Amino acid sequence: MKERVMVFVGLILLTALMVFSFVGLPWNLEAETVSNERVAGSLFQDFGFSMIVIALLLAVAMVGGVFLARREEGP
Repeated sequence: MKERVMVFVGLILLTALMVFSFVGLPWNLEAETVSNERVAGSLFQDFGFSMIVIALLLAVAMVGGVFLARREEGP
């Protein structure tokens, strides 16, 4: 029971953090045309290290998921 309460409190805190971070952002309501080259350049030039870290985390998550999903052969 205590674990469920902690999970619920964690989910509420995470939701509150996400809502407050989105509300605090200055939204640019003017439409701007953005090309694919500009988005790709921004991702891989300005945020290259972040992209590498995210790719590594996703790879580790996939390997962990396969490891957890693997069935052990029993007698």
